[in-house]
Amino acid sequence: DAWVARGVLTPGECDAIRAAADARGYSHATSRGARYGEADRDHGRASYDDAALADAIWERTGLGEALVPILGPSGDSSPAGLNPALRVYRYAVGEVFGAHYDESTDVAAGGHTEFTFLLYLTGGVVGGETAFYRHALLARDDAKETFRVAPELGKALVFRHGTRCPPHASLAVERGTKVVLRSDVVY
Repeated sequence: DAWVARGVLTPGECDAIRAAADARGYSHATSRGARYGEADRDHGRASYDDAALADAIWERTGLGEALVPILGPSGDSSPAGLNPALRVYRYAVGEVFGAHYDESTDVAAGGHTEFTFLLYLTGGVVGGETAFYRHALLARDDAKETFRVAPELGKALVFRHGTRCPPHASLAVERGTKVVLRSDVVY
């Protein structure tokens, strides 16, 4: 299951988040690759805790009200907000994050994560789609891509993670720079 919402933030709001990540700086995220059971990974990554920004995005976007009827409760809990552990990924031409799963985690302030939240902070990118696959045979050429979500300034993408996470990848950017904020919906 995946949900897309366009125009979640304005271009100015996306620019401000991007500028804050740029000011913090990016490290280069890599992996050892499929041979070691890891997704191919080659992109910039800025990681930081920012509860105020996570809360502001949650409130500003109205995602709480929009997602509760869609995502529904999980056991005794409902979506409560975004994980303050934010990651901003920056992909230059040719950079990727190969097919992988996102894990559910416990949040220090309480609760656990069940959905990935991606917010595309740039537009005008060629390539760089988030691709979803039918099954777990990620190393095979016939892994059967089921659909793609193109990067679009201000667009949000929400999908299950943990034991119900669909295998997915960030495809290679062909032109432009893709920047995406990654967080999680906390229950």
